[in-house]
Amino acid sequence: MKHNQTKIRKACEYLAETHNAEWGAEYGELGYANPEFGVILANWNNVPKGLADWLETVGYALEWSDEWTIVDGKAYRTQPDCYSWESSLILTDDGEYLTRDDSPSDILECLAMTDWVQPTRCVPSWVSVDALTSEGYALFKGELESGMFPGQTDNPEKIARQALEQGAERVIFRKVENSQFYCRFECYGLGLAS
Repeated sequence: MKHNQTKIRKACEYLAETHNAEWGAEYGELGYANPEFGVILANWNNVPKGLADWLETVGYALEWSDEWTIVDGKAYRTQPDCYSWESSLILTDDGEYLTRDDSPSDILECLAMTDWVQPTRCVPSWVSVDALTSEGYALFKGELESGMFPGQTDNPEKIARQALEQGAERVIFRKVENSQFYCRFECYGLGLAS
C-alpha cells in the first residue's frame, strides 16, 4: 500500500508541475458524488491517457480545468453543461467567489442594487425566499419572464427603477427558472412600505 501512496503522490506532483493541475478534496457542485481521494483539474488532452485512467481507478475524479475551478478546497463547475444549469459560484466585484457555503447575507450584499443604473444581477434560485425575507426584503413583483417568446418582455432595469422610485433602498432579483429560451425571476425590495 505504501508503494501505491508514493506512486499517487508522484503522479500528483508531476501533474501539478508539468500540467498546472489543481486538486480539490471534494465537489462543491451539487449532483456529484465525492471521490475517495479528491478531484483533479487539468487539461487532460496533454496528460498521458494511461495516467488519467489510472488516477480514476485509484479513486480520483478528473475534470477539465477550463470548465471547473477550485474554491476553498472544493471543485465547482464554471461552464454550463446544460441549458438549465445554474452556477454554484458568484463572482464578486473584488474578483472573489461566493459559494453555497457562504452566508445568504454576504450574497445579498454582493448582488443588491441601490441604483437602477447598476449592473443587473440575479441571486441564484438556491438562495431561498426565506433568506431574503429574513434580511427584510419583500416581494415587489413575481412571476417575471424574459425570453424569446411573445410576452416574455419583463425588463429588470425598468423593474429595479420602479422599485427604487417606490421607496426600496435596495433591490434584489432572484432567479426562479432558466431554460434554453427564457428566464423566470422575481424582484424583491428592501425598505418598501407594506
